[in-house]
Amino acid sequence: MKACFTLLLLLVAGSNIIANAQVLPEHPNAKPAPIQKDLHVVKPYVTINAQETAMGAFIVEPDQIASVEVIKEQDAVKQFGDKAREGAVIIRLRESVSLVRVQEVYDFFQVSPDHQQLKLTINDQLVSDKEKLLADLQQIEKLELKKQDVTAVKRNSFDEEAPYLNIVTVKQ
Repeated sequence: MKACFTLLLLLVAGSNIIANAQVLPEHPNAKPAPIQKDLHVVKPYVTINAQETAMGAFIVEPDQIASVEVIKEQDAVKQFGDKAREGAVIIRLRESVSLVRVQEVYDFFQVSPDHQQLKLTINDQLVSDKEKLLADLQQIEKLELKKQDVTAVKRNSFDEEAPYLNIVTVKQ
């Protein structure tokens, strides 16, 4: 009984706060809060064995990485030009691994031309620029055609029926 009364009191108090918040007059000098449209996401210039890629657009076995070098903005621009104005990440592999681009992945898995036009994910993480994909084919288990999960926190589209191609790696 005491718990019910406490819950009822909280509900009434909460609804009064909401109701009062809705009827407060607007201050004549009030300015609307700015809407933050674009959160700046740092996109460094990325290479693997001197081939350009992007963060989240490569599939290599971590054990194959010999070194990772991070170059700050000014030094990166001096070395790679304006495309590296947000810094650079240089990845070198231990051994010569044959890395392929997206078209070779499509060819290997016999992806139809229609499906090649779809958005691409790696383990359900969107690849923003699929033309920069670099992959070790041995690390890809399969390609699957999927539809949006309407309950997912991250989605690739607002269209519930929008299909996409998902690359499933050997080690997820």
